[in-house]
Amino acid sequence: MLEDVSFRQPPPGPLPEVYNATPGDDGMLSVEFYRHPSEDRDCVRIGFRGDPTTVIETPVEEEHRHRFSEQWQAYASGAEQAQSGTPLYETKWIDPGMIARLNALKVYTVEQLAMLNDGALEQSNLMGLGMFRERARKHMERASRALGMDQAYAANQQLADQVRQLQEQLQQVMAQQQATQDAPAAPESDPKPQGNGNGRQGRRR
Repeated sequence: MLEDVSFRQPPPGPLPEVYNATPGDDGMLSVEFYRHPSEDRDCVRIGFRGDPTTVIETPVEEEHRHRFSEQWQAYASGAEQAQSGTPLYETKWIDPGMIARLNALKVYTVEQLAMLNDGALEQSNLMGLGMFRERARKHMERASRALGMDQAYAANQQLADQVRQLQEQLQQVMAQQQATQDAPAAPESDPKPQGNGNGRQGRRR
């Protein structure tokens, strides 16, 4: 039996919502692999961001390694289990105090903040969290539109480059054809003298 009281096994009876989370919910999950101090084994801490009541801790199984492969590989290699997305500290509309409170709820990026559901808002008891979530969602919408414009611009540039290359190739072919037409015709060579059929000139008498 695990001695650390913070290490929680799945309770009997109906499972908490986090146990039933599907891969489609992974963006809302906080996942942290760690080494259990007393049991000396790999464990994982999983919970919905913004809702500290959903956190579970359990020994690592193959399913965890596969489903949360990016975090597991970082943990196994000794690297920091970094959060993908735009860090909250890079924004200008969230003050450091709010960032610290959000970090305590396992919310580290703008994308994670935007994905908080209403249940997380209620469980967090954090005043103003709904307003910050809306700002995060608008931030992502603007970023998505900007990305779409950048992709369209890149596609147009690629198309323009292809057209320019085709034009250059066409000009080269036309120049070669013109050079062939302008070249002077080669002079005709004199016919060779005819022999007597045996390869030698006939003798005169």
